[in-house]
Amino acid sequence: MAGFRLIIDGRPEGLPHADGYYRFFPLEPSPVEDMSLSNKTTAVLTNTSLDTVLNEMLKVGAGGVVMLVCHAFQQGLLMPIVPGGPNQRLIVGTGMAIIDKAIKAESDVAAIRALPTSTAEQQKTAIDRWTRFLNGLQPGMVTGSITIKEAETAYGKFLDNVAKGLEFQGPKARDAMLDLLRRVVQLRGLKLSRLELRACNIGDDDKTMEAVRKFFGCERLLAPIFGTFYLSPILAFTLQGLSDNDEFMGRPRRSRGRVPGPVGRAARDDVSSGLIIAQSNHTTRGFLRETSVPVEFQSRRLSPSLHLGAVSSFYTFTLTVDEISAFKYRAWAAVAPAKGKRTPDWTKVQNFVRGWIMPGSSYTGGAFPLAGLWTPDIQDQPFVLPNETSYLRSINQAPPVNP
Repeated sequence: MAGFRLIIDGRPEGLPHADGYYRFFPLEPSPVEDMSLSNKTTAVLTNTSLDTVLNEMLKVGAGGVVMLVCHAFQQGLLMPIVPGGPNQRLIVGTGMAIIDKAIKAESDVAAIRALPTSTAEQQKTAIDRWTRFLNGLQPGMVTGSITIKEAETAYGKFLDNVAKGLEFQGPKARDAMLDLLRRVVQLRGLKLSRLELRACNIGDDDKTMEAVRKFFGCERLLAPIFGTFYLSPILAFTLQGLSDNDEFMGRPRRSRGRVPGPVGRAARDDVSSGLIIAQSNHTTRGFLRETSVPVEFQSRRLSPSLHLGAVSSFYTFTLTVDEISAFKYRAWAAVAPAKGKRTPDWTKVQNFVRGWIMPGSSYTGGAFPLAGLWTPDIQDQPFVLPNETSYLRSINQAPPVNP
């Protein structure tokens, strides 16, 4: 049976809250097949780099599935090649290309070294191969005749330059670099069935998707087209006087003059979530819409028209997510109080968690972590939660899947 590994960039500049989220909600949706998570198959890296990620990816075995949670952008992954490397980016067109070139060079050299050299004619054939190879690496590297020893020396200098370009340091930089190349080749040989990226938006760039897929040698790469946020646990507070609050009641705000719900459309009683315009931002959404009728209008002696006129629609749970700086977010939530009490109605929070985050969650009350896709440019849905259909629709695949 193919293995699975969740690898998280746990550095402060990475996704330090992702581990806590997946421990609380051990499920990640995927257009191919949802991924069930566990502590045994999770690695949280504090020295994240291509070097350390490779070690974890190799643990899944042939045909396995890897989920990698790390920042990325449309030119590559935001991680160094070696731990502590000054360049924090593994760029498709530079770092990955250098590694690919070095891997091919090692393969070509292995074939040359395997040539027989017992006779003068055999040595000449080997030297000719070395000359063509070295000039292929860098035109004009070899002029005139050389020996096999000189060819090896020239190739060694090439490897040293590769190691330096990939930010390997120290007297054993070349050996460390060659070890990384061997592990990349080993990983490609496993032919992972899927590599799922999160906390990035490279799904929006088909060329980068295909380049990353080929680099890791996986059959399929999946990644979101929007960035992902992970937040430490939040505790929903109770709104006192909920029925008097225009923002949550579904009545026009005096300052903004519109009801919560999709822009340009009237609120509907059968809509269970929608956008709320807050005074400072537009990143508050309402969930679990309910209706209420004042007691004085509930008498059977009153006409039906009065009943309809008195109905109020409101959200019993609201959630706000804000981006406070690059890759940094904060959130807070509000829930209606339990009937006749001042305490939160945890049943409603449970319904929210199971409806929008994780079906079948064992959550019963209290604080809970949060994750989702950050989509502020989508007017009606500034963030998307894991159990929403928009979440899966926002994850692209390489190679593309025909509709």
